Amino acid sequence: MTDLNLPMDVIQPEPPQPLITDQLAPQAPFPVAALGRILAPAAQAIAEGVQVPLSMAAGSVLAAAALPAQGHANILIDGRLIPISVFFISIAPSGQRKSAADDVALKAHKKYQKKLFAQYKEDFEKYKDEKDTYDRAREALLRQIKGGEGVEPIKAELAALERPIPPLQPYILVDDPTIDALLKALLFGQSSMGLFSGEGAVIFGGHSMKPENLARTVAALSLRWDGAVLTRNRVGDNESSIRYGCRLTVYIQIQPVIAKEVLANSIMQGQGFLARFLISWPESLAGTRLYRQINLSTDPRMLGYWQRMTQLLEQTPQPENGEDEPPRQQLKLTPEAQALWIAEYNRIEGQLGRLGDLSDIEAWGSKAAEQILRIAGVLAVTDGHSSIGADVMDCAIELGRWYLGEALRLCHPTQQDPDLVAAQKLIDWLHSKGWTEFDCNKLGKSGPSFVRSSKQRDKLLAILHKARHLMSEDGKNFRINPLSVADSADFAEAQQIRAFPLAEDLRMTAEDLRKSQTSAENPQASAKHPQPETRVNTELPQNPQFPQSFESENPQPDIEAI
Repeated sequence: MTDLNLPMDVIQPEPPQPLITDQLAPQAPFPVAALGRILAPAAQAIAEGVQVPLSMAAGSVLAAAALPAQGHANILIDGRLIPISVFFISIAPSGQRKSAADDVALKAHKKYQKKLFAQYKEDFEKYKDEKDTYDRAREALLRQIKGGEGVEPIKAELAALERPIPPLQPYILVDDPTIDALLKALLFGQSSMGLFSGEGAVIFGGHSMKPENLARTVAALSLRWDGAVLTRNRVGDNESSIRYGCRLTVYIQIQPVIAKEVLANSIMQGQGFLARFLISWPESLAGTRLYRQINLSTDPRMLGYWQRMTQLLEQTPQPENGEDEPPRQQLKLTPEAQALWIAEYNRIEGQLGRLGDLSDIEAWGSKAAEQILRIAGVLAVTDGHSSIGADVMDCAIELGRWYLGEALRLCHPTQQDPDLVAAQKLIDWLHSKGWTEFDCNKLGKSGPSFVRSSKQRDKLLAILHKARHLMSEDGKNFRINPLSVADSADFAEAQQIRAFPLAEDLRMTAEDLRKSQTSAENPQASAKHPQPETRVNTELPQNPQFPQSFESENPQPDIEAI
C-alpha cells in the first residue's frame, strides 16, 4: 500500500475507499392484489400507463385514498379511537416519473379542490356582506351604549348579534408549506387534508426543517399522525384557535441524496417521526420504458377509481363549526379480524427483541401493528365496508409486512456511523468547491459550517486521510487524492471487490488508540491489567493538531446542519 506520508510529489496514489456504501437488496414484489377491488386495478393501470414501478404506483393510490378515507372514519378497538391517516415516503432519483404518477392518482382530488375554490369565492363574497352588516350594527349599538341611556336592553341586543362565520378555506392538497402555514390551513380549512410533494427537498430542505425549526416541525407533524387536538395560540384577531378531529395524510417523494440525510437524522429518528412513515425505494425502470399507446383517461380501471375518490371527497363529513369533531364512522373489527390482528401484533413484538429480525428497526416495528390498522381502515372505507372483516385484515397485514420489510431493507443499511456520513459530506464539499490543496486553518475559516470546530474538523480529516481521500505529509497541509470521486455510487460499486470494511476498521483503530491512551495515562493500571497488543497507525503523522482517534466522543454530530 502506498505510504501517504511520503512527499506528495513522489506519491503514486491508490484508489480511496468508499465511506458509505449504498448496496441494497432487491425490492420484494409489491402485493398489489392486497389493495382491494378499487385500488389494485388503479395501481396496475398507473404502473402500465405511466411506466413506473408497481410499488410507486401503489403508494400513490394508497396515499390518495387515505386522504378522503381519513375524513370518514376512525378505528374503534378496545375503547380506543385510532385515526386512519397514513404517512408515506417514496425514494427515487429524478426522471422516475414520480410526479406523473401522482398527477393521475390525484386527478379527482384536484378536480374537487377546483370545485371547492369556485364555491369558496361565492361563499366568501356573501360572508363579506354579512360581516359588513354585522360590523355596522355592532358599531351602532356600541355608540348607543356610550350615550348612557337604556344601556341594558342595548347590551342584550348586542349580545344577540350573531357574528358571521367565514367559509372554510378550500384547500385539501398542499405541497410545500411551512409548518405554520400547514397548521393554519388545518385550523381554518377542510377537516381532511393531504400534504403531497413530489420534491421532498422542498419539504425537508425548507424553512421548517432548518436546524432551529426541525424539532418543532417534527413534533407538530407527529401530532398530526396521532390525530391530536390542534391548537394555535398567537397574538392577533382569529389567531388563537382550537380544532378537533382534523386529519392529515402525507406523501413525500424524495431523491436518494436527500433520503440519506433524512434517514440518518438523529432528531427525526429519536422522536419516532420517521417510524410513522411507510417507506419504499422502488427500483428504476429507466431504459425499459418504451413508448406505449395507453390512454388512462378512458381506462375503466381509472374511471372506477376516480369515481370512488370523487364520491368519498364530496361526502366527507364537516364539523358544524371549527371546534367540533366531525361525525365520523367508527370502524370496528369483526372477531375474526381482531384475532388476526392480535396474532400479527404479537408476532411483530416477538421480533423486536435484541436477537429478533426487527431489532434493527425497533421504532418502525413498534408502530407496525397500528400501521396495519390504519391501512385496513383505508381499504375498508375505499371498498365501502361498514366494518373491518378478516379478508380486509388479511390484505392490510400483507401490505404492512411489505412496508415493514422495506423499512428493514432501507433503514438498516443507512445506520452508518455519523462521523462517516459527515466525512462524506466534507469530501463532497471539497469536490464541489474545486479545492485540491488546503491547510487546516483555511478549512476552518472558509470551509462548511460543520467543520468550524477544530475538534470536528480534525476528526473528519483523519477519517478522510485514513480512507485515502486525502494525502498529507505533516497533518496540516492536505491534497485531495486525484482518484477520489465525489459521492459516486458507480465508483463505490467498482471498489466493492477490493474495499476493506472501512467503518469497522476505523472503529477498531479508535478502540486500539483509546486503550493505548488509557495505558499511557495510567501505567499502574496497565501493569496490573496488561492490554493485548494494539495496532499502531503508522500512516498518520504524529501531530497534536491532527489527532489519531477516530472514535466520536459525540456519536450524533449536528449532521442536519450540513
